[in-house]
Amino acid sequence: MGQQERGNTDNRIESFIKNIVNPTPPIDPNWIYATAWEKCNEASRMMLRISGMMSVARAEDTGAVAEELREAIALLQQAERSLTKQAMFVNYFSTEDWRRNRNYGTTAKPNNWKDIESAILDLDGDRRTLVTLEGDGDIEMGIGGDDTVYVVYLTFDGEAFQYLIDPSKTAFEQPKSLTIGGQEATYARNCCVDLEMALKAAKTFAEKGTIDASLSWELD
Repeated sequence: MGQQERGNTDNRIESFIKNIVNPTPPIDPNWIYATAWEKCNEASRMMLRISGMMSVARAEDTGAVAEELREAIALLQQAERSLTKQAMFVNYFSTEDWRRNRNYGTTAKPNNWKDIESAILDLDGDRRTLVTLEGDGDIEMGIGGDDTVYVVYLTFDGEAFQYLIDPSKTAFEQPKSLTIGGQEATYARNCCVDLEMALKAAKTFAEKGTIDASLSWELD
């Protein structure tokens, strides 16, 4: 390996070492970030070993140092995936696929917010009319509609339902006809929100399991 190539590799390693964080162990071993902490801590130990290797490394040793670095990066990537998966509040999300009055939809565990966001963006008011986010027990959020107008509801007990409201509209305006859950019905105009509001409400619920207080809601 040439001197310049080795220098570039060493600079990348040194930069990585400067940015590595040795995390504090979680107090509760069942804490949500425990798995990620273990991976980060293991990667940190590897970085210390790499640092020691670099201090005495010869040109022919650079390959071994680079291999150690790749393993450390792989551990951090595993930690990132663990955090992404564990950071979701919702346990499952359901999507639809209506064909000839029959729903061939699916239910899956979300890997991250992007899975849910993609499902909401796929709503078309025809084959895909509702995305349901499920927490523990009766906790549930539904996002229904087409690709322009959405209706969002949230319940924590399966009995009391709160609907996302667009404060710029009133319930006295002409109702909007939408197909949600495979059934066509009319909805109050102030219950019909845009994509930005629907995604904001869904993201807060999916990740935290709470109602987004920055938005307007109305108890049914």
